[in-house]
Amino acid sequence: MPDDTFTVTPYAVEGTVDYGRLLEQFGTDRLEPAQKAQFPDHPLIRRDVFYAERDVDPFLAATRAGQTHFIVTGRGPSGPMHIGHIFRFYFAKRLQDNTGAFVYVPERSWAGN
Repeated sequence: MPDDTFTVTPYAVEGTVDYGRLLEQFGTDRLEPAQKAQFPDHPLIRRDVFYAERDVDPFLAATRAGQTHFIVTGRGPSGPMHIGHIFRFYFAKRLQDNTGAFVYVPERSWAGN
């Protein structure tokens, strides 16, 4: 049974994580097998390291249709840029190379950090 007091931060994970609740808190949905199958083979998706999404269906539809599409990624909520951000940048680069997406990395997070 999940721990009601779990904590997930960029620096620590404490308690037994309720991933369903975590997805709900962040407003994301779990990647479905049919969605994952449409991405270029990538070990972080295949191994469910990247397991959640926002607006992936319009992105995938644009790639299939050959339409202009974008990826906006950044340093996220964990403060200044650090080595842990490299996974999302490698993934964005892989998508750019395989789908022709334009990739944008905002200078600051939406929270103004």
